[in-house]
Amino acid sequence: NTFSQEFELNGVDGTLFTSKTNDNSLFFPYSGYKNGYSDVNKVDWSECWSSSLNSLPYDATVIYSDVYDYMLSNTYRCYGLCVRAVLDKK
Repeated sequence: NTFSQEFELNGVDGTLFTSKTNDNSLFFPYSGYKNGYSDVNKVDWSECWSSSLNSLPYDATVIYSDVYDYMLSNTYRCYGLCVRAVLDKK
């Protein structure tokens, strides 16, 4: 139960997802990915590795997102996707 909006954070465009239950939010910068020598979908799409590996040795789970949607999928681990760091404030 979230809503999403296009958002700029520190000069970086991306998607901000905000919880409808507790107002916590999560920002994904538009990052695309690197496929060999090409940048793909860098303008309006975020692709970040999750912490989950797939059962196949060459696959891992990815979080895809834009302002309209998000989904989990699997893709090749050799792609140059972003890693989104999270700070634990404890």
